[in-house]
Parts: sequence; structure tokens; C-alpha cells
Amino acid sequence: MENENRQPWLLISIAGLGLVLGVLALIVAFNAKSASDDAAEQASVARVDARLSRLIDRLGIDEEAVSGKEKSLQGQTNREDRQARKARAGLSSRISELEREVAALSSSSKQTASLTKKVGSLESQVGEIDSEVAALNQRVTKLSRRVNSAGGGQAAP
Repeated sequence: MENENRQPWLLISIAGLGLVLGVLALIVAFNAKSASDDAAEQASVARVDARLSRLIDRLGIDEEAVSGKEKSLQGQTNREDRQARKARAGLSSRISELEREVAALSSSSKQTASLTKKVGSLESQVGEIDSEVAALNQRVTKLSRRVNSAGGGQAAP
């Protein structure tokens, strides 16, 4: 009987031991899975870290290139600004010179208009004088004919 009493306890002990071993196997399996996942995550993190490092290096190189281009463009802008200022100053000077010439031409034009009026007036006076000279010539011619016909053509002393 004692054997019969022991048998269930033995079976229960064996089952308990199997259960403990099963739990230990599961814990070991989960730890292995966790270690495998950790290793995969570390590899993934290492890849991401390397990629991030390459991106940072590229960013630094690109930043230096942009900085160099910015300085180059700033220098070009400064040169163009100086050239534009010189061009404006030259144009301003040329405009002032042309304004003086226009003022001189305007004054000259006014003088020419005044002189043209005077010439017109003088031409009118010359025309009147020519008419008077022509009338006087006719009178002299008539008087010369009279003198010649009355005196017989003798010249006066």
C-alpha cells in the first residue's frame, strides 16, 4: 500500500518536475529570442547610426559648399553693386552734361529766333528802301531827261 500511496505522489513529482523543466525551457527560449531581438536591434541601430553618420558628413560637406557659394554670390553681388553705382554716377554726369547742352541750345535757339525776327524786319526795311531807291531812280531818270532836253545835254559845272 505504501507503494500505492507513493505512486501518485511520484507521478505528481515527475509532472511537477516536467512542468518546471518546461517553464525553464520556455524561459531559456524567451531569453534566446530576446537576445536575438536585441542583437537584431543593435545591428539595426548600428546601420541607422552609420547611415546617420554618413548623412551628417554629407550635410557638413553640403553646408560648406553652400557657404562657399554664398560667399561667392555675395562677392559677385558686391561687385555688381559697385558697377551699378559707377554706371549710375556716369549716367548722372552724362545727363547733367546733356542738360547743360540742352539749356545752351535752348538759349541759342531763342537767340536765333530773335535774330530771325530782326533779319525779317531788316529784309522788310531793305525791301522798302529798294522801293524808295527805285522810285528815286525813276525821278532821277525823269529829271535827267528834262535836264538833258532843257539844257541841251550840257553838264552842270
